[in-house]
Amino acid sequence: MDIKPQKVLQQVICFSLEKISLWGARRKLKLEDLNLPPGVSLPPKELASLGSKKIFNPKLLSKFEALKKQAHTACYHAGIQFMGGYAIPMDKADDLAKKLDKIGVEFADAKRDFIANYADNLQKWMDEHPDWKHVIAVSSLSVEEVERRIQYDWVPVEFSMPSGGDTSSPLYKKFEKEVGGLSGQLFIEVSKLAKKFYDDTLLGRDRLLRRSLVHFEKIRAKLGGLAFLDNRVTPLISAIDETLQHVQGDGPVSGLELSAIHGLTLTLCDVQRMKSFGQAMLDGAPASNAWGVSLPTKSVGTGQAGASVVEKPSAAKQKVTKAIQQDVVPTGIKPAGYIPNLFDDDPLLAAAFGVAGKPAANIEMVQSKPVIPEQKPVQPHVRAVPPKRASKPEVVIPSLPRTPKVIRPITF
Repeated sequence: MDIKPQKVLQQVICFSLEKISLWGARRKLKLEDLNLPPGVSLPPKELASLGSKKIFNPKLLSKFEALKKQAHTACYHAGIQFMGGYAIPMDKADDLAKKLDKIGVEFADAKRDFIANYADNLQKWMDEHPDWKHVIAVSSLSVEEVERRIQYDWVPVEFSMPSGGDTSSPLYKKFEKEVGGLSGQLFIEVSKLAKKFYDDTLLGRDRLLRRSLVHFEKIRAKLGGLAFLDNRVTPLISAIDETLQHVQGDGPVSGLELSAIHGLTLTLCDVQRMKSFGQAMLDGAPASNAWGVSLPTKSVGTGQAGASVVEKPSAAKQKVTKAIQQDVVPTGIKPAGYIPNLFDDDPLLAAAFGVAGKPAANIEMVQSKPVIPEQKPVQPHVRAVPPKRASKPEVVIPSLPRTPKVIRPITF
């Protein structure tokens, strides 16, 4: 869908994490470090490279890697990737800034402890590898250099379209293309989150812990902050809210509730399916047609699940006194606005909820006595015996007189 670039840029602010830098504790491996015996040569440079050597224990640097990942994850859930950073909605910028600052405090504390113990840990690393101690010592960095390389910071940036009004310039067109791709990037990132949830948590399970539904809350927060990018996002948010509302409770999610979670997840996993669903909802189609499952609602005052009540128009109401009125949806006929759903091939769900062209009965009992249908007398089954075939007349072939053989003597 077309969006005005300037209007979009006024509603987002870009967070850049380029100033976060880490030290890998690696140096390039040199030929003299190997101390090869005479006569032994290595392949040429165009064929193979020596790689790198670890001059410090990499496990002691894992804390900084984890904090950097936390910062990127916080930005990823709040917004979408944009021009090397993250486009964050204005209403979420302050909360994100507080999270990043909190991570920065933890990063500074870890850095302080690391620098204070750097010399001792370097000596331990050399003691653990005595045969290569000289190689590590020659390639090691000073504590000041290591402190300079480990940094944490973030920068907020506001963008605006190039001024001048020349919409045909290459600069304006490039900027317009980048901003115009934000809605597509949103659908792509949501599909990645949904696929990860499906593969790691949902696939092959017949029940699901309710705490796992927090993944949908993260997806919903991501969509909610950037709904202005595309009108088709709002129906997706409503579908998530409706599904989560029906699966509230303490026990595991199973049965029809789990089927609804499957339907929602499979829709969010596919970019084109999300767009089609959102457009269908905007066109007035009910969400239950898209999911293929209509969860039972709670009866008022009882707290128990009951069937959804469907009222027919008053013109269609008829007074039934001695019979059972039954409305059946003929096989193969789809209602108006029907959307192919994910459960067309499931006879259990189709029979339970009347979707995918299966019969759905609406029975109203008016008379207490049951109506017994008239029974027709059973006709005895008589087997027809085919007539016997007429036997063919026997043909007698008369025997012919046999000519006696004449034995002639053999003359030599």
